[in-house]
Amino acid sequence: MKLVVPEQLAGSLGRIAARAERYVRQCTALEVGPGRVAILADHRLLPLSWTRDAYYQALLLLVAPAKPTQLRPGADIVADHLRWLWLDCVRPEGGWARSHHADGRRKDERFQADQQLYPLLELCDYVAAVGRLPALGVGDEVAGRGAWSRLIAAVVAMIDRSSGPDGMLASAENPADDEVGMPYHLSTQILAWFTFRRLAGLGGLIELSEDLAERAEKHRQSVARHFTIDHLASPTWAYASNGRGRSLLYHDANDLPTALAPVWEFCPPDDPAWRATMDFAFSSHNDAYVAGPFGGLGSRHTPGTWSLGLIQEWLARSMAGEPPRAADALSRLVAVALDDWMLPEASDPTTGRMTARPWFAWPGAVVGALAAIDLDQIWSAPAG
Repeated sequence: MKLVVPEQLAGSLGRIAARAERYVRQCTALEVGPGRVAILADHRLLPLSWTRDAYYQALLLLVAPAKPTQLRPGADIVADHLRWLWLDCVRPEGGWARSHHADGRRKDERFQADQQLYPLLELCDYVAAVGRLPALGVGDEVAGRGAWSRLIAAVVAMIDRSSGPDGMLASAENPADDEVGMPYHLSTQILAWFTFRRLAGLGGLIELSEDLAERAEKHRQSVARHFTIDHLASPTWAYASNGRGRSLLYHDANDLPTALAPVWEFCPPDDPAWRATMDFAFSSHNDAYVAGPFGGLGSRHTPGTWSLGLIQEWLARSMAGEPPRAADALSRLVAVALDDWMLPEASDPTTGRMTARPWFAWPGAVVGALAAIDLDQIWSAPAG
């Protein structure tokens, strides 16, 4: 995967990535007990854990180059986080809540389908990076194949209970924590395809009765069947579907899996529907787009240009072979970075000044992970 990084922006991009890693290590990766780490959204305004935000922070810890000054390898911190996720979070029905307190208690009860997938994907990334499952007990050398198999099977069974037509995963809210009136979200189906495909690659490390590769393919087919619509005389993916013929045309800064679809090999970068979807996302046709010198993709959740939206634009334009547009998106992203090189949640599309959350680990973690190495080393590696 090649990302467009003009020479004059490389230094700033490196500072954003380095700051993100320091922030995760020093502020959001919170040790809560022996062999346990909760990864929080931020350390001040929302000291809560979303599996979505935490996944990208954990990915950064896995792929960032090791430094002599670091007290702990990133993989060790991720192993502690996986134990916290799977053993300490309160999950009476097997699934994760919208968010959890650092002690594992549930904060928001709303069911979000993508939040059930990220712990599975984080586990696969850990295995790809380290070559083994993390031990379930502190100090144990044995990963616990049978125990992990049972934990994973229970989550897959819970996910089954939220499945609808053609196996699509239903959600009470979209990845922006908002209700959109339709239960099936495009980015969640793409994420489900990738997660089950990676999980199938765990091979001999776990024992699952279901053919997860076949299950993954059903999610790909559901996108063609339920989300492909015509927009401006071009096949385009809808944002959400009711599974009965109705759909919603929209795209949100929180829906990274859609922008990542070619990186994950869900589709090629010249796929007409993906290209049209991204063109729509970064245009005035999309209700989440805001115009201006520092404009870009935002979210109904919080007004303004979102750093995550600019990251999507940089990523998508790079993958689509559009270097000038990719460089322009990256220049806007660098411009909205704060004095300490943290990326805000949102910024003013006219002035570029922060409008929401100076401490927000997620966007910086994505930049750090994308900038660290060729992600094919993690995302395309057989998990087992």
